[in-house]
Amino acid sequence: MLTACSDRYKTKDIGKTKSCGEFFDACFATIDQIIDFEKERLDMRLEVLDTCAKHVMSTQDGVTSWEIVGIDQMLTLLKPMEKLYSRYVHLPTAKGVFLNFAFAYDRANREVVVEVCCINGTKTEDVKLDLDFNFKFGCDLASIGYDVGKTQIYSEKRSLAFNGLRDSTVFRFKQDSHIPFRMFLAEMKTCNVVLGNVPCRPKVSARARSSMEF
Repeated sequence: MLTACSDRYKTKDIGKTKSCGEFFDACFATIDQIIDFEKERLDMRLEVLDTCAKHVMSTQDGVTSWEIVGIDQMLTLLKPMEKLYSRYVHLPTAKGVFLNFAFAYDRANREVVVEVCCINGTKTEDVKLDLDFNFKFGCDLASIGYDVGKTQIYSEKRSLAFNGLRDSTVFRFKQDSHIPFRMFLAEMKTCNVVLGNVPCRPKVSARARSSMEF
């Protein structure tokens, strides 16, 4: 169990963010979902939705791949547009900046949503980057008995500016009527990462400082 707070994501602080996370992992819940701020109560629950799906995530050369195989049973257990979160990944060209991803699916409307979240652990106001997003889903897995060719591919490139500690962008698209949903592969490539300016603190005059002294 990691210690965390609602406005900063870290486990150790030695002058910089050394590691990043929430309670256990973002796959379980976000901080807002497990803390009741009005009652000052923390609720933690481990719910096993599925044991068939295989989850693989990797990052190499600026490309993060998130794949879930055998997801069809899990989709029947998720509520409409309930988010399934990935692990965190860090941007090697921007120390202190992390990304994680969320997947949601509306079976009735056949709508797929992927959210890319940026967590800015630096002292800058924003993070700018170019994002190349590719998403494939269907049943293109002949090696385990699935049909080949019944896949749908969605691709988009965006120039983004993430503001503040946590910000996100959403990719939303429709599932074709003849495409099943037994696996997905999301690939996110980041490049041209630029950290914004450090916010300036208002200067306090000597007279004002002396008036605040006790």
